[in-house]
Amino acid sequence: MRLPETVALHKEGLARWRGEHRAGARTRASGVHGEANVTKGGRALVAISDRENRESLVRVLTACGVEPIFCSTAGEVREAMELDAPDVLFCDPAFADGSFDDLPRAFDSGRLITPVIVCSRLYDPAVYLDVMNRGAFDFIVYPYRSEDVKWILAAAFRRGPEPAQKPKANSALAIAA
Repeated sequence: MRLPETVALHKEGLARWRGEHRAGARTRASGVHGEANVTKGGRALVAISDRENRESLVRVLTACGVEPIFCSTAGEVREAMELDAPDVLFCDPAFADGSFDDLPRAFDSGRLITPVIVCSRLYDPAVYLDVMNRGAFDFIVYPYRSEDVKWILAAAFRRGPEPAQKPKANSALAIAA
């Protein structure tokens, strides 16, 4: 997929996100060994720049019954989340205009926060520890195994959205505040 097609795909996804509001159509997790029992209506924002990485995740999410909505910048993610909070957000550790931990700041006034799963092409223990300390819900490495994504979705859906919390004392958010 070339860049203009990718941009068009992102714009189409955001337009669909803005135009739809599904009251009551949410996701559920069975709780049986972490297997996701995702009903139609579950939505995930996907903000991953690498095409192969993104397409792999989209295949798994679609197989789980989760509708992927594409964003390419932190600003687009913020806009989509303000319109209608998704069930979950899968994203790169950093965007061209910020990083994943910039996103919860927009919801620091007590609004609900969506679980953020940080995706990476490489496993690096330092990156894993860093993103988890900065407030990520989970961290997953490409290639995505269906079982891993189902497990993460089940855990995220069981937890659901939570009220905004102050960042951990040793996180980048706390230091910047």
